Amino acid sequence: MAMAPTRKMIIAAVHLFLWAVVIPSSAAQASAPAPAATPTNFSSVLKYSKIDDGTIPGIIRLIFHDCFITGCDASVLAKNINGMETEMANLNQLNTLRGLDAIEAAKAELEKECPETVSCADVLAFAARDSTVLLRNPSYVVPAGRRDSLTSKMEDATALPGANMTATDQVQAMADRGFDLSEVVVLLGSHGVSRAHCFNSIADPKFRNVLYKHCRGIVSLNDTERLMLEIVVPLDPTNAATRKKHAVGAWGAQYYKNIMNGKEPLASDLAFAVNGATRELVYRYAVNPKKWAKHFNAAMIKLSTLNPLTGNQGNIRKVCGVLNY
Repeated sequence: MAMAPTRKMIIAAVHLFLWAVVIPSSAAQASAPAPAATPTNFSSVLKYSKIDDGTIPGIIRLIFHDCFITGCDASVLAKNINGMETEMANLNQLNTLRGLDAIEAAKAELEKECPETVSCADVLAFAARDSTVLLRNPSYVVPAGRRDSLTSKMEDATALPGANMTATDQVQAMADRGFDLSEVVVLLGSHGVSRAHCFNSIADPKFRNVLYKHCRGIVSLNDTERLMLEIVVPLDPTNAATRKKHAVGAWGAQYYKNIMNGKEPLASDLAFAVNGATRELVYRYAVNPKKWAKHFNAAMIKLSTLNPLTGNQGNIRKVCGVLNY
């Protein structure tokens, strides 16, 4: 009788294949596939998403923040240590990064099986893919071979697009990173399961009241400092937490319907529904969730290969929140 494979045997086999295919030194050539899933990453994302429903959208946001700032190098994961202020300390993401525990848990398990082999940047890229799968998007292959940064600077995160940017400014910021108009709009769909600070609301009065009910359940609306820096609510509190149970791409399509109807609190999001260059794309994805899911996956692959460290650049951290020198 053949012996059933153990968990260690499965993980070892996955990593043997994983590291046989790596990101080439030029990010523009990065097209080699990695496995569709890694058991360690997927189980960590699933476990922590049951504890905190902000884990899945948090991880998708993490990959964007990591890759947009200095490239996909796990610099966003580094914690402030010994007075050193990292990207985490920047006001653009202060106290708002979620999913970090899931990433650290996956990394810790991988270190037990294959010490100093899988980078935190790769762990994050795989976790972002697994998060989209848990939201009912199809799976997709992720190139591997990223290395981790040796530094993380608070001031670098200032480059992130702000909540009050116009649609034109956001499109330009993404164009500077090599993304075209349709890719910008398709990635915006990830806001369908995101959160916003309570004070960030210009939506129609009825929807704003829904948001404020969530805010009031947490803190007095007169507590301005906490509203601005700490308290968050779902961008779509009526069903964002359960959208992962719906059909393929539904979480994205609903988001586009919402901004067409003024039911998203961020001015920067609503602008895409009225901007002449983007409103047709918004409508297209609102009525075709499967097309959006396909295009979203493709954009995520491109995002996850943005200016990675490869070869002898950087290193592989043992703990994602701690920089190795």
